[in-house]
Amino acid sequence: MTSENDQNRVSFGQYLKNTRQDKQISLEAVANAIKIQAKLVEHIENEEHDKLPTAVFVKGFLRAYADFVGVDKDKTVQFYNASLDEYKKSAGFESDRLGKREATWQQVFILICAMILVIILSVFVISPQPDIIEEDQLDQVEQILNDKEVLNAEGNNVEGTLEERASQKRANTILLRIHTIEATTLKIIVDNQDPQSYNLHPGDRLEFAASSGFNILLGKTSAVRLFVNDKPFRVSDSNGQMVNIQIP
Repeated sequence: MTSENDQNRVSFGQYLKNTRQDKQISLEAVANAIKIQAKLVEHIENEEHDKLPTAVFVKGFLRAYADFVGVDKDKTVQFYNASLDEYKKSAGFESDRLGKREATWQQVFILICAMILVIILSVFVISPQPDIIEEDQLDQVEQILNDKEVLNAEGNNVEGTLEERASQKRANTILLRIHTIEATTLKIIVDNQDPQSYNLHPGDRLEFAASSGFNILLGKTSAVRLFVNDKPFRVSDSNGQMVNIQIP
């Protein structure tokens, strides 16, 4: 008999998959019942967090799945929360490691700037005979002051860095336009913020901007036209079922 501790170690995906297979329910039957794509059901059973939408959507899918196959909905969500926490801890460790590496490069860059400042001060202040600076020394000072090719620790030109970052930020912005053709419902999450819900009617138009992306629950794919950065975004036909769309 399985103890409570053993049950707590069961993954949410395996918990649902085992029940589904024991009851000889097909994966497609689950997808049709809870109105999501079969591929998303596979991601749930395989616990592929990086391919799943945000937690608020996933918990809704899990409760519907658990209800359909006849298992405890709260326990399923409990298993999911535990698995998600482990995933976030693992991802956070990698982020911390990269952050420390970036901080090291910043320290090297600051050290180089400090050395350049010391050189300048030594020429103008520490020099014992400032009135008789040799011509070649004066040329060196002028070169330091006017040099527009000072490199940072990674070998990139410092001048223009702010302009390049601003340009990169604009390039990374994702613009989404939605043109409504038929009446439908839409729920959208922008940059992992709180969901926004809409009842759309023919002729309605919505515009959104994001830096990381969008998660969309759409009642009917043929009811709207999506444009990402002014380019048409093709959505696979869901045969009249609600579909989850992730952009990018």
